[in-house]
Order: sequence, then C-alpha cells, then structure tokens
Amino acid sequence: MRINKLLSCFLIGLSAISSSIAAQEKPLFVGKKFFSFYGGSGSGQSITIKANGNTIVEGCGASGCVIEYKGKFTNPLRFKDGGGLLFKDGKVYALHEKGGIEKDCMGDDEPCMSELY
Repeated sequence: MRINKLLSCFLIGLSAISSSIAAQEKPLFVGKKFFSFYGGSGSGQSITIKANGNTIVEGCGASGCVIEYKGKFTNPLRFKDGGGLLFKDGKVYALHEKGGIEKDCMGDDEPCMSELY
C-alpha cells in the first residue's frame, strides 16, 4: 500500500514537471511580427511562429533578408552565432553570445530592446 502511495506521488510530481516544461515552451503568438533594434529603414527583423512552434527569425537589410534562426520556439531563442532574442512583457531584447542583454544598439548605452509590431 505504501509503495502505491509513493508511486502515485511520484507520477503526480512528474506530470506537474512535464506540464511546467511544456508551458515554458509555448509560443508567444502565432503569426508574424516585426521589430528593429537599430531604427530607420533597412534594419528590420521579423519573427514568424506557427501553431506547432516552428519559428523563423529573419533579418532584412538593403541587400535582402537572411534567416537568423529556424527551429522550435524557445524563450530565449539562441542563434548559431551565440547571440539570440529574449521575449519579455511584449518586448524583444537582443542577447549577446554570453547570454546577457546587448546594449548600445542606438548609441545610447541602453538595452537593445524593441516592441513587437
């Protein structure tokens, strides 16, 4: 009887952990949104998230667009070059290769942050 109670508690705990992990990876939205850390034209980025979590981040400039990330949605998103994006409170922040928030994108020593629109 005691083993059954322990097993039940273990399974309930495991279920709670699994639900928590799944909730953390839930996409912020489904669709396409734009952002820019540098302002002006020719420096925009976009993020497209599908209902299944597949995500594409593109950076576009005067010479065209480049895919910066393609994979499942996570928060933060980590790019192959070590940088990435952090999503918090409806905003997106640029991350440097050590995982911290980049600063000085606009020459003002402020965090590199943009609204999602």
